[in-house]
Amino acid sequence: LGTWPIPKDTGTYLASGNAATCMAQGFWIQASMTVPFYNLSLSTYYLLVVKLGWKQRRISAIEKYLHGIPLLVGLGTSVAAACLDLFHNSNLWCWIAANEANDNNFQLYRWLFAYGPLWFSIIGCTVSMASMTRHVLATQRSGNIGSSLNNTDRKKSLRKQTVHQALSFVGAMYLAWTFATVSRIVQATTGSIPYPLIVMFVLTLPGQGFWNFLVYIRPRYLRYLRNQKKNKKQDIVKEGGKGVGQDKKKEEKEGRNKPDKKKGDDSSSDRDPSIQVGITNTDVSAPKPSIEPSDNNDEESQDNGKTHKTERSTINIIDEGSC
Repeated sequence: LGTWPIPKDTGTYLASGNAATCMAQGFWIQASMTVPFYNLSLSTYYLLVVKLGWKQRRISAIEKYLHGIPLLVGLGTSVAAACLDLFHNSNLWCWIAANEANDNNFQLYRWLFAYGPLWFSIIGCTVSMASMTRHVLATQRSGNIGSSLNNTDRKKSLRKQTVHQALSFVGAMYLAWTFATVSRIVQATTGSIPYPLIVMFVLTLPGQGFWNFLVYIRPRYLRYLRNQKKNKKQDIVKEGGKGVGQDKKKEEKEGRNKPDKKKGDDSSSDRDPSIQVGITNTDVSAPKPSIEPSDNNDEESQDNGKTHKTERSTINIIDEGSC
């Protein structure tokens, strides 16, 4: 909502709200602290299952804490800040800011209610994901994971996917909160924030849900691309086999339709009586006219060569990865 909920009498650009709308916006912005702590709970879950080998029974015993702590941090600090009357105009939106009467130690509460817990969760996620990734890589090198993957390239691909997914998971948090944290540090020390830093702050922080969404769909999108590539290879193989079959059918058809030269010579002799008479009056011991061999064998060898060439071309297409 940007600056809309800010009281319009403050003179802020596009401000159209009042004290109640400002309080509501500040409350829900502060409640977004549940997001980084849910990321911490998720990374803790990964660590317990992948590295420590916890089963569902043990996970169920601590599941209430994995949900309860993020909700307690987000909603608890929001309620506390509302009771302390900390939500006021902070120029970009309503959040923990100075009151018109006094500064109400808002800088202290920002780090106590927001940036302190935030970076605790980010560092916790980083440590958890680094530990889990290290365990996966070490276990795979020892041969306990992916023992059925005899192909070295596939093992390298699995390691690469593990590292990239862990980096994406943690990187989304750093992307969302780094510029916001730097902006608040600069504001606390100098009293103002440079405009380029404000732009990066506004572009990255509200998109934390979008960054998490990209991390979530990334493996599915990569799987979709691999399936598309595999299906395309299969189509090329099918088309190559179909072409070979058509060549063989054409060869058989040509063999059936081509007249037999020997048979044609015998039939012509039967039709011409003069030739028969000549043959009767001549010496019987004279050699009979030779019949030239058929060209079918040459044509068959040429067609077979064409067939093998088609097969080799299909295999080359697949091996070269041109599909």
